[in-house]
Amino acid sequence: SNAMHHVTRTATALSAPDLALQSPASKSQVHAIERLLLLADCYITTTENMSFQRSTPPHGASFQGDQYALQICCEQPRSDFALQVHSNETVLSLRQKIALRLSTTADYIQLHFNDQLLQTMNNYKLLRHMFIEDTNVIIARVLFNPTSNMTDTYNSMPSQRQTYWS
Repeated sequence: SNAMHHVTRTATALSAPDLALQSPASKSQVHAIERLLLLADCYITTTENMSFQRSTPPHGASFQGDQYALQICCEQPRSDFALQVHSNETVLSLRQKIALRLSTTADYIQLHFNDQLLQTMNNYKLLRHMFIEDTNVIIARVLFNPTSNMTDTYNSMPSQRQTYWS
């Protein structure tokens, strides 16, 4: 109980300077705790960079983040728009928001950021872990639109048809 009180007081000293302990021993304890927290952060970040679907949100999603206003440039169909997202959202969430705006599904949205393809294996990474920040430009492309009318698609194709009847 006394040890727990001491650790709590030492950890609180980082955010509440009036409670800070002045002894050299307590300063070394604070540094030890800081190193432990940095190791824990490194471990969590490393394991969360593995590409697998989680049943719970990533640990980083519980941290305070920032609202981002991303500029989305869609090449096909041609459309530019601003999109409000949060730094702790996943790449998949970004895909879903863009898909909703373009009347398709996230499976058919291809994203490019900084001249690199954001592959689907990165879908469960947070935007901030992908270094996406406020006012960044994201290039989006719809690979196939399942909601489009197939007749329209056929009619828009270059005509290679020949008429065999007169």
